Amino acid sequence: MVSDHALGPFNFSDGGMLAVDTIASHYGGKLIEDRFGRLQFLAFSMFGRDGQFIGELTDPFPVSLESGLPQVETLPDHPK
Repeated sequence: MVSDHALGPFNFSDGGMLAVDTIASHYGGKLIEDRFGRLQFLAFSMFGRDGQFIGELTDPFPVSLESGLPQVETLPDHPK
């Protein structure tokens, strides 16, 4: 969902889901600003390559804005 303001109103985006890989191995993502003012994406890792639950916080993923919508670079199918 997108909004011009942190507290809404929120609208569904036509841009699709904000994802960092092609197998949906992350959940609970949040956009943040780092100490240098750059937009970053944090999420929790769901499953490792072995299929076991991980549940740990990821390193930040850099985010860019394209047509006003956040974009995270697609990474290889799970870094673990």
